[in-house]
Amino acid sequence: TFCFRIKAPAFNTYMKESQAKKLDLSKKLDHIMNNHAFSHWRREDATRLIYPMEEYEYARGARIMEAGQVVDKLMFIRSGTVVLEHPRGSIKVASLGEGHIIGIEALATLGESIAMQ
Repeated sequence: TFCFRIKAPAFNTYMKESQAKKLDLSKKLDHIMNNHAFSHWRREDATRLIYPMEEYEYARGARIMEAGQVVDKLMFIRSGTVVLEHPRGSIKVASLGEGHIIGIEALATLGESIAMQ
């Protein structure tokens, strides 16, 4: 006879972590589906988009990207404010907040990789 086994504490830890991940995925999916740029997507397609997503928190005043940098990331602002400044000085060009997307140019390559899966 052959069987797999797991000790109860390890199983409970796994279940808690699994539930937390499922809740996190649900929050991300809701955030994406409530964004006007993705609200027309099927939930299945949006779900494939959120799986590789990681959350980042930036300190106040941190530079997320530099002017002229190749945009290869798609960032969804969940909270806080991102200020876009003119590259020649600290002239405020725009202020973005919850629901805005940074790196929309990355969608072209993202779309190619989603289509290939």
